[in-house]
Amino acid sequence: MDTELRIGEVAKRAGVTIDTLRYYEKVKLLPTPTRSSGGFRLFAPEHIERVRFIKQAQELGFSLGEIRGLLAIFSVGRGIIVPQVRQVHRFAEGLVERGITGAEW
Repeated sequence: MDTELRIGEVAKRAGVTIDTLRYYEKVKLLPTPTRSSGGFRLFAPEHIERVRFIKQAQELGFSLGEIRGLLAIFSVGRGIIVPQVRQVHRFAEGLVERGITGAEW
């Protein structure tokens, strides 16, 4: 996988629109990507995973504010918190795959 991805490629791989990525950046759900010499946003592959997490959390009924809080926990103490967040993420993925919404559990 490339180490620097343009916004269109990230949107395609994450299953969202370019406008969604720009909005997530604006409301601080995504870290500000670096810019190319031509001014294009250059995202890291980790941005794709983060966007997928945001979308899955939304599908489970979390607000963007709540998701921002989850992401803040995720980025603090990566060695301690990350395994627990990944476990929650896998659990949420399983719920989404089974069609279970946040209101049902």
